[in-house]
Amino acid sequence: MGPVSPGAQLSQNHWSIYLLVVEGGSVRLNIEADTGPGEDWGVFKISRHLYELTVSNVRYWDFPVASSIAVGKILALIWDKKRHRYRMNSTGVGCRYWVLTIISDFVEAGYCDENAATTLAESIEFNYSRNQQPIALPMIAGTFY
Repeated sequence: MGPVSPGAQLSQNHWSIYLLVVEGGSVRLNIEADTGPGEDWGVFKISRHLYELTVSNVRYWDFPVASSIAVGKILALIWDKKRHRYRMNSTGVGCRYWVLTIISDFVEAGYCDENAATTLAESIEFNYSRNQQPIALPMIAGTFY
């Protein structure tokens, strides 16, 4: 991600969701900015990985889920709530708001620990770097359409 403001030294963190699967590995749910000039559409991507924890993470949070929840059921919830239809803000930022909304949807549906959204909301308003203290960074919202 680019700087938090033009010319700034601090870079945005990119947030996404990794669902750990019983067979091993994970499924990544990700929203990212369309790279076309002047575009602010979020592009929803689903990808399967052999690892559970990406080496590029700076911080991560684990939330217990109901044992009977399959990835397909989670994807159905995302589609039913139209969470795959998202516009980033005008600077191409908004992944933190998207992640928090998705986790809140999981809690509301009973798929995830009831404290997950609250715990995440307390942590998501920061920028994280390796070997440094978190720096306050207000969350910027995109919009669902």
